[in-house]
Amino acid sequence: KFDPQINRSHLLECIKSLLILQDSNDSHCDEREQMGAIYILSNLSSPEPRAWAVNLPTNLRNSSLIRKSLKLGLFWRENNFVGYFRLLRRLSPVLQAAVHRFSEQLVLTGLKVYSVAYSSANCKYPVIKLTELLTLDRSTVKDLCSRLNIVTDTDHVRFQKGDLKNFTDSSTEHTAVVRVNDLTRDDVMAQF
Repeated sequence: KFDPQINRSHLLECIKSLLILQDSNDSHCDEREQMGAIYILSNLSSPEPRAWAVNLPTNLRNSSLIRKSLKLGLFWRENNFVGYFRLLRRLSPVLQAAVHRFSEQLVLTGLKVYSVAYSSANCKYPVIKLTELLTLDRSTVKDLCSRLNIVTDTDHVRFQKGDLKNFTDSSTEHTAVVRVNDLTRDDVMAQF
């Protein structure tokens, strides 16, 4: 039987092993940067990748991907979903896939915040702005709102504080925050 927790644990162990091998073989910096970013992004909830990044050689620690990955982790820990999704859009599909499960959690956080901030009988929030903010397509936003019992019409979302009791972490599972299933082998290989 497939266990996602065991799968994540094995994935992280494989990535750590690869990073150790790259370090001991003095691998090319671009490869180390890409795998280091994947390691950081696939483990945002742990302090281990941050501690690892601090001990990297200066040129690697200050590389673009490592810095973006650490910044994305900071946004995630601060629940700054606006900064998080803005930065996420600028990452490659492979890095977006590495951080996928954390993105799902932050979508729920964003919807919780908006349910309090825009809770009013007369307040309507544009669906198009929500799709841009959360980097989701229109149908995904409407489907997610429907699952969470958030009222939507053709062009607007009507948030209500009372809807918060319906929010659970499983509400956003399998939300197409990142089109992981659309990634092709060529997309992945182009990153290395």
